[in-house]
Amino acid sequence: MKQPTSIFNDVVGPIMTGPSSSHTAGPCRIGLIGYQLCLGIPKTIRISFDKSGSFASSYNLQGTDRGLVGGLLGVYPEDNRLHDILKEAKNKDVNVSFHITEFETDHPNTAKISLLTHNGEQIKLIGQSTGEGIFKIVDINGFSVQIMRDYYELIAMRKIGCEIKVLQLLQGVDIQVNYTSVVK
Repeated sequence: MKQPTSIFNDVVGPIMTGPSSSHTAGPCRIGLIGYQLCLGIPKTIRISFDKSGSFASSYNLQGTDRGLVGGLLGVYPEDNRLHDILKEAKNKDVNVSFHITEFETDHPNTAKISLLTHNGEQIKLIGQSTGEGIFKIVDINGFSVQIMRDYYELIAMRKIGCEIKVLQLLQGVDIQVNYTSVVK
């Protein structure tokens, strides 16, 4: 279902803790997707930036590190806790590391995120901050996806055949299903 247009995010720009909508707010929203996939705060966070991309040279100056980690801790872009979120992660015993590597990407603001949940599950995602706080998730656990900010998304993972059950659960609920994809 498409989200309604917002004068703040679609016209004026995102409400956020800065300094940058594309380097802080967008990454924070990418992190929030990881937080949701982990069903909470992960135990370990490993974030990689392509050495040729813009995040590699400025992630700690433009707030990309704080944005991503903040989102992964369930903090939204407008929350002032983003300023000290790396300390908060340490206080919560979350192991956070940043790496500059080389990987193929089609966008300079790309982050590869590897997460370890408290129950030992590993989740990997690749996100791109496309500007003005807008983001795109292009990969989850090796599966190509297209998750963008202007749609509500439902991701069902783990069981083959669950798509039928999910669609049955959505019957009778005021939700419009625009697209389904099954990866086996």
